[in-house]
Amino acid sequence: MTPSAHDPGRRGVSGCLIVVFLPFLFGGVAGAAILGQHVIGWFGARNFVAAECLIERAELRIVGSDGPGYEVHADYRYSVAGRGYTGHRVHFAWGRDSGEFHPRLFEDIERHRLEGRPYPCFVDPSDPTASLLNRDFRFDVVGLSAVFVVVFGGVAVFGLMAAFSGARRRSDFP
Repeated sequence: MTPSAHDPGRRGVSGCLIVVFLPFLFGGVAGAAILGQHVIGWFGARNFVAAECLIERAELRIVGSDGPGYEVHADYRYSVAGRGYTGHRVHFAWGRDSGEFHPRLFEDIERHRLEGRPYPCFVDPSDPTASLLNRDFRFDVVGLSAVFVVVFGGVAVFGLMAAFSGARRRSDFP
């Protein structure tokens, strides 16, 4: 008698494979979310116009329990067409990472705040209430996210395809 896809042993192995490959799927999806958020954020902010702002508060927060991660927070004032606005958004991407981007950005913002010098900000011309301090495209974030999408997502797709096809396929082996 040959085992079939209806064999409980084959279904058990396929079920285990699905459980093994689901975390890879989540890693790939997380990488895709970060990648998409960064690219879409950069694309949307590329048409923002330059303005000058005054930094009222700047803070570098250390976040994360598995190692140092950083995020910059700031409050600033700027004017567009003679009307004053306040802003809080520092960058278009999610706020934290463990690289040097946030500490360097904080040092630059804080130096301007302490010296009372204007800092460049970027304002959405169609909605002057939308602004940010930095609209740099971060190749490090995009590259790392792309690796997660390709590696984790690829392992998940091929692993889950194998698990599902193994659960449905009849085997000719005894």
